Amino acid sequence: MQNSESIFQKFMLISRNIFFLIFLFILIVVFSGMFGITWLGWIESISVFLIFVSLVTPGILVLLKVPWLAQAWLRGINPFGFPATPWEQLSTGAKFSVYFSSILSSASIIIIIIVFAFRYIQK
Repeated sequence: MQNSESIFQKFMLISRNIFFLIFLFILIVVFSGMFGITWLGWIESISVFLIFVSLVTPGILVLLKVPWLAQAWLRGINPFGFPATPWEQLSTGAKFSVYFSSILSSASIIIIIIVFAFRYIQK
């Protein structure tokens, strides 16, 4: 159990660090825009990529049949919305919440990517 708890903690920290980076990059872009600095486009690109990774990962973990890691990932993003309770001890409602949030976030990002790809192709 110690190994799976350690993996849970690592996934949660990776998710939290990515979310913190996204927040930091968005702050940099906002403040640089306020001061007229426009050469930071690469930070915007990295932020968008990290948002996509952050929101697609839980769905991928559910599809790989490791929903407890999806729970850890979502807990890293929102520690108040997803409990640190071990997966086996979660209520049915909490498990449903993990599955629903994982699939919804991944599906949303995939739809957004498809829409932008079609718009890009049509131009």
